Amino acid sequence: MNTIEKIKARLQEYPHVRYESEPNSISVFPTSDDGFAVSLSVNPDSFTVSFNGWHEDFQSEEEALNCFGFGLSYDCRLKEYRCGKFAYKPNGRITVLDMVRAADAAEHDALVEQWARAVWAAWAPHHPTIQGYVARYLGW
Repeated sequence: MNTIEKIKARLQEYPHVRYESEPNSISVFPTSDDGFAVSLSVNPDSFTVSFNGWHEDFQSEEEALNCFGFGLSYDCRLKEYRCGKFAYKPNGRITVLDMVRAADAAEHDALVEQWARAVWAAWAPHHPTIQGYVARYLGW
């Protein structure tokens, strides 16, 4: 039984829980307005567990499943960082505010590139999911 099948089998014990799954991912929706979605994605060499915008990568299936289960428990609390409607995980690198402090156009260009690389890296765990959406949308 693969990781997603294990989760789906366990969720059968909770018929009121709503979820969506694909072969390599599953998302469990909150049961109340003050809850949050909990997701697990199976990547080629790792697992990504997400609670709304927060996410963490795991090499071990057991650790990923434990984190996923914790996210579904009543003991889990989530502190979110948001920019408008979007939650994000602060990565401590560079933000768009750093570009305002640029002394000249060359420094601004360099900071924009650093910021773009940081954003790309921060979203890396989601690249397979996004590529799947694009492929489905474009019919690839």
